[in-house]
Amino acid sequence: LEQSEEPIIIIDEFKTLVKYIPSIGTADIVLPEGIEAIANEAFALNENKKIEFKTIHLPKSLRYIEPGTFAGINTLEKITVDNDNVCFTEQNGVLFGCKKTSYIGCVVSDDNKEIEAIICYPAGKIDIKAFAMPPEVIYVEKYAFSGSRLETIKAKNKNLIIGDKAFDNCVKLKT
Repeated sequence: LEQSEEPIIIIDEFKTLVKYIPSIGTADIVLPEGIEAIANEAFALNENKKIEFKTIHLPKSLRYIEPGTFAGINTLEKITVDNDNVCFTEQNGVLFGCKKTSYIGCVVSDDNKEIEAIICYPAGKIDIKAFAMPPEVIYVEKYAFSGSRLETIKAKNKNLIIGDKAFDNCVKLKT
């Protein structure tokens, strides 16, 4: 599949976004309401290249993001989330998972918006050299910081669970 004048959006019978290729010149993506999951390769042009965009807005309906979905998108600067989404939220463009969310599949029992996990620190977010995880974060998702240009990441939670390759390709990371 290649970029064209119109975006290519493929959603399967389970309401999973399996492929999204924006129209040529698109820098900002707004995912349509109704999508409940995003597959890992949804933003891949081919095996070796992900599409390039600067921002993405996630809909209220989204319940699951496969680990590594945003890994390799080095131009991604900011992720925003619909205010009524009960599984995810963002702070300063960084994507977090909320409590009552199972990261294997979202199981929501209430409208709790307290964060619990960091899902993605955008790799294109180059204006910051240091990041302090909120103390309530107990889990760092697989590939969460993949490709980030951060030099320092601080965590106050001493019982932090860190997913595989959470800091993959973080070439500037020192501490």
